[in-house]
Amino acid sequence: MWSTLSSVVLLFYGYVTADPARFDGHKVLQILPNSLQELEQVLALHDVYDLDMWRHPRKGNHSMDVYVEPEKLEPVLGALKDIGAHVKIWIDDLQKLVDEEQSSMKRSFHLPYTSQGRNQGFNHYVYHRYSAVSGDPYMYQGIHL
Repeated sequence: MWSTLSSVVLLFYGYVTADPARFDGHKVLQILPNSLQELEQVLALHDVYDLDMWRHPRKGNHSMDVYVEPEKLEPVLGALKDIGAHVKIWIDDLQKLVDEEQSSMKRSFHLPYTSQGRNQGFNHYVYHRYSAVSGDPYMYQGIHL
């Protein structure tokens, strides 16, 4: 009983303290199939390589955006070359964009302070436990009924 409980606690602790996901070297490809047949072949790659389609084409002559992990890049590019679809690397390093966005959000977000020097706002850019935010819904907006 105790060993099961301690295993669950350790597993939960590992989940809570885990580092956020990183996307170093992950790319987004912009693919333009030249025909409906090529479109069908490109869509078949979705299942073969378990790709994440960010934007599906509306018609056969529209581009699609496909997220590709680094370890899948070479085989996916090889398959796309065999199909004959036009491929362009749209986002070369996804983590770089994530880092830039987080940096920009931190620089542009300032919480208001009271005369006592305490925060009077709610920081939407950091993680808050459910127990901390599940109370009074107006508390964080400075409105008290």
